[in-house]
Parts: sequence; C-alpha cells; structure tokens
Amino acid sequence: MKNNSAPFFSIIIPCYNVVSFVDRTLHSLQSQTFSDFEIILVDDCSTDNTYEYCRRWAENSTLLVTLLRNKENSGPGASRSWGVQHAKGRFVGFCDSDDWYEPDLLELAYSKIQSEKAELVFFDYYRNYGNGKRKHIGCTRSLSNATSMNEYVAMAFDALWGLVVKSEIIKKISMPALYNSEDAAVVPVLSSLAGKATFIPMPLYNYLHRKQSLSTSRNKRIYQGFIDAFQFVCENVPAEFAEAKEYRGIHLVLYGAVFKAIDAGVSGKEIRNIVCDFENKYPQWWANKYVKSLPLRKRFFLYLVRKRFFAALHIYVTVQRLILYFL
Repeated sequence: MKNNSAPFFSIIIPCYNVVSFVDRTLHSLQSQTFSDFEIILVDDCSTDNTYEYCRRWAENSTLLVTLLRNKENSGPGASRSWGVQHAKGRFVGFCDSDDWYEPDLLELAYSKIQSEKAELVFFDYYRNYGNGKRKHIGCTRSLSNATSMNEYVAMAFDALWGLVVKSEIIKKISMPALYNSEDAAVVPVLSSLAGKATFIPMPLYNYLHRKQSLSTSRNKRIYQGFIDAFQFVCENVPAEFAEAKEYRGIHLVLYGAVFKAIDAGVSGKEIRNIVCDFENKYPQWWANKYVKSLPLRKRFFLYLVRKRFFAALHIYVTVQRLILYFL
C-alpha cells in the first residue's frame, strides 16, 4: 500500500521514449516479493507517450511512485542524479527503462544487507536477446576472492543497475553528465566510499541487449566518454586505491577507448596519442596485478596495444564487431 513512511529502497528509473518497453519494467517492480520500496521515474522529455503512460501507471499503482520530468533533454546521468536527490530510501537501486528485475531481487538484496551489514551489494544479470533467449552473465565472479575494498574498486562490474548502495554514499557524489560511461565513472567511486561491500552470485537483473543501443553504436564521441570516465575516477577515488585506479584506467582507456576509437574510424595518430598519454602517467601499467584477471581476449588486445600492433588491433575489433552482430 502507499504510505508516507521512509522506504528501505528507492528504485530510480530514467525514461526516454520507451513506451513500448517500460510496462515490463514496472510490472517487474509490481511483482517484487519485497514491498518496502519506492519508485522514482524520471522522464527525460520523451517525444513519444512515455510520460503520459508513466503518469497513468503511477496514479493507478498501489506502490509508492514519484514521477519527475526534466525541463530539457539531459541524458540518463542527469536523470539519475535528480532521482537520487529525491530518494527517501535507506538504499538506492537503479533500473533502465527497457530492462527488468527478477521477482526476488529486492528481497535477496535486503537479506544480504541485513546479514552482512553491507553498504553496497552487487549481483549477476541475464543478458536477454529479445528472442526468448537469455544468458547468465556472472559479473560477480571476479569478486569471489576479494579480500579488501581494493578488489571492489578495481574489478566490480561497472553498471549502476547491477547494484544497490546506501543512500548516504551515493548522495556524496555529483554524478558526471557524460555522453556515455557514467556508470564506469561512478561505480569505482561508490566502492571506494563504502565501508563494506558484498555480492550475490545470482542473476537478479535482466538486461535487454539491443543492437542499436548506445553501447553498440559506432560513434566517435563514445571513446572520449571512456577517457572522461577515467578522469572522474582519478579525481574522486582516494590515493590509497592507486593500483585499483590504474587498473580502471587500463580497462577504460587502453581497452575501452582504444577499441571504440578504432571501431569508429578514428585516425591512427589520435589512437597513438591516447595510448601515449596513458603510458606517460602509467609507464609500467602491464605489471598491474589486476590485469591477469582479465579474459584472455582482452589481455591479447592489451598486448597488441603495448606493442603498437595497430593493424592487428583493427582485425581484432572487426572480429569482435561481427561476433556482436550475430549474437
């Protein structure tokens, strides 16, 4: 039932032109086995019927729902930030408006928080292909041997929808308004601020894989987003996590930015500058202890980057693009 008491969770959903998807998202929240939560919908000036649909749904729902609307189209980062400002819950979670929760996500997260006194909880997800097929992505596997918060800063999966976090932690952060990669910027910072983190090695979130999404597009602005995300990490993660920060840079800049720059047809000179700028700051980056945790294909890519084998890198990117297309 709707009530005015502070909920345990605040679930923030940024929305933009998703009227054909958002019903499934909202239904998955209506079906949660844990009921002490609020929903904060933030419409980013949709040009379809998304706002009206959400308004009607909020009016008819038995859940505690707040509907906000941006004054101008501002992107998901700004929408999430506004949602966080309005959150009343002790913990904050996120859901993209074309994705959905498993029915017991909030119940299992609540149990984990209570049993381990955690301030940050990560979980696995399903990658859904829109044809009835889905794949369990074990993104928490890298944390199975974590002995300190360093491992979480370095290796926690960088998607805000893949976690719940104590409200007072995320409210300390001004989330960057990046073209992309906001999550990659924010998740390491959250990990560095949390006193205790843990994970649930079960797929509790459903991510809809769309071939035309921003993450799969070939846009020259995307590679700069990875570089900007790492800059945010450098500025906001404390110095005590130096090796973890360097590893985030390896993953964001030497893998992510270089990959996306090649994929978008950026000039060889510009790509070399990306690599050289990073190596000027981190001349021994390949000795970082976390690199060995990467899958073999990414370590091979980084080997090619280190050796400046750019022709081979172009072949690698082409092959990966073909694999992604046929998934």
